[in-house]
Amino acid sequence: MSISASGSEQLERGRSAKALASFSPTDSRRFRAPLGQLESEIIVGEHDAKDGGRRERYGAVLVAITMAFAIQGIATPSKWEEMLVSAMLGFVLLVALWEARAKRRVVLAAAVIVAGAILASIGTAASGSIDDAATRIPDALVVALTLPAIVVGAARNLRSGQQVTLQTVFAVLSIYMLIGIFFANVYVSINRLGGNPFFAAGQPANVANCMYYSFTTLTTTGYGDFTARTNLGHTLSGLEAVIGPLYLVTVVALIVTNIGRRRPVRGGPDTTRELPSLWGSRAREDPSS
Repeated sequence: MSISASGSEQLERGRSAKALASFSPTDSRRFRAPLGQLESEIIVGEHDAKDGGRRERYGAVLVAITMAFAIQGIATPSKWEEMLVSAMLGFVLLVALWEARAKRRVVLAAAVIVAGAILASIGTAASGSIDDAATRIPDALVVALTLPAIVVGAARNLRSGQQVTLQTVFAVLSIYMLIGIFFANVYVSINRLGGNPFFAAGQPANVANCMYYSFTTLTTTGYGDFTARTNLGHTLSGLEAVIGPLYLVTVVALIVTNIGRRRPVRGGPDTTRELPSLWGSRAREDPSS
């Protein structure tokens, strides 16, 4: 009995030594575990450590966008209104790029564009021109660059956190608001550059009226007090009317219904999953394994 037990112990030690010898600390593919035994908090914690415990700021982005919308819709167009709105939209772009972990050269290029938009609003104000295309076109460009930045940032945060949070909802609502602001600035620019009034019946196409018309079109409210006059205006208005409800019933509805839910683990308890390398390196897979 003692000889048999001693032989069993030696056999177990030999197996353990062989397993340790075949394990490479730099090869993450050799470290596998059942998916059912993986704790999502560990994976989330690893991503948080990698990102330096960064905090999402899409709530501040949504507040800034809402304030820009309110200022343009309520205040009388003036030089101070134009400069303030340009600065707020520029702030939104830079924060969105920060959330998207954009490269430094991309952020610097965006900062140059934001500075150009603010300088354009200052220049038009100094020349006495209010609500001009020279201001609205740069603002539309800033908004157009902000949209993909928010999409990328929200997608990366979803991937790292594996969960839909309130900040994700703020991000998708910010995109919705920016769509309406973008079309409003386009309508003002068309009115200034087209040579003819944008609205039928000679109604003024200032930024307040265009903002009102854009969001009633985006939400398909359609009061009928403002109507586009040209074919280009009809086409853009129709496009906005399609984008608005389509975005709400797909993206917003999907995000809101999944808020608080973590990404489900695929496979059963016996399904294996590779864990990220603890040493930050990834060796090539051994063909013999």
